[in-house]
Amino acid sequence: MDELVLPDVACHEAVQGYVTQFGEMPNARRLGLFLADYGVVAPATGGVLTEGQLRPILQDFKMQIPNSRPYRQMSRRSRPGNSR
Repeated sequence: MDELVLPDVACHEAVQGYVTQFGEMPNARRLGLFLADYGVVAPATGGVLTEGQLRPILQDFKMQIPNSRPYRQMSRRSRPGNSR
């Protein structure tokens, strides 16, 4: 799979922004929703970026975190895309 290239979006900075905002590492689906909240969508479809597109970005990001601790699961209410 080719590397995902999004104009005007630094993917690793987007992951860091999510972690800063929510205090936890996102999964690919949550990162897609987070990016869509900021208008970052799949160029071809205009929809949320797929998990397949975002999973390699997350894996690469996790590998770059020295001595990373396991991230706890997020509560349902704190996740982006939930209106509760």
